[in-house]
Amino acid sequence: MGRLRTSRYAVMSSAAIRVLLLEDDPHYAELAQRYLQAAARGGASIECVGTLAGALERIARGSFDLVVADLDLPDSRGAATVEALAASGHHLVIVLTGNREPALRERVMRAGAYDFLAKDRLDDAALERAVWLAAGEGSGPARR
Repeated sequence: MGRLRTSRYAVMSSAAIRVLLLEDDPHYAELAQRYLQAAARGGASIECVGTLAGALERIARGSFDLVVADLDLPDSRGAATVEALAASGHHLVIVLTGNREPALRERVMRAGAYDFLAKDRLDDAALERAVWLAAGEGSGPARR
């Protein structure tokens, strides 16, 4: 895993970025939360759930600017995870996965993911662009 670094970009909005992190591994969820906070310069409100069902329930109760999701969960696998998340609201969906299958990236991008990041290369810099875009003032319902 990468090291925490200082973000090079300023977050575009003074309001906290609302992030839903969908990760079933508690250790990795903690690490991803630290990277997200670093990328947002502390300006992120992050909620974490461990199942797709939990994520969909949480999205139904409130809006998020960004959903960062593992693909392989106890109740969902692969592109089906992204399809359900993309259909659930108006937010960017960023995939985090340890699966490096080349065709998987294409499938999840077609399913509605905005970006595809490898877990073994994750650091705050990898998440900067997603956080910056989620904070963007011009990002409305057609953000996916």
